[in-house]
Amino acid sequence: YYEKCLLLRKYYDRPAVTTDIIAGFPGETEEDFEESLEFVRNIGFSDLHVFKYSRRKGTAADRMPDQVPEEVKAERSGRMSALAEELSDAFLKERCGMPAEVLTEEPAALDGQEGFTGYTAEYIRTFVPGPGGPNRVVSGILEPGSGALPVLKACSCGEDPFTE
Repeated sequence: YYEKCLLLRKYYDRPAVTTDIIAGFPGETEEDFEESLEFVRNIGFSDLHVFKYSRRKGTAADRMPDQVPEEVKAERSGRMSALAEELSDAFLKERCGMPAEVLTEEPAALDGQEGFTGYTAEYIRTFVPGPGGPNRVVSGILEPGSGALPVLKACSCGEDPFTE
């Protein structure tokens, strides 16, 4: 998997690589978890969806030995989530100041300004200020916004991708 991520980065300029992580699956040791943290750090994921393993009656995992205690799952999930936030922030910071195209989706307001939210090709949720509408491709420069939501500046509306 690591080699495949390196290959992607060789041929694509700063691709977004995301993953889902389960913390506390039966049999997971502290050493296993530390190895997972290091792997996630080395890959440099752009985003992670982290969740605790949730035991479900009747499943194969329910019958597995070495169930991880809830407090350990919560602690590991918290540590992985903190790393996820760090990596996501770094990914976003790296892209600020760069050109981007955003497919607008929903009306929104940010700091009292009306506009739309949407996503870049790298799946960065972005605020696009001003009039427009949903389902439009808007070009501009990504800039830091309020919190984790960047703003697309110097916008120009592209063609409506849903019009033939």
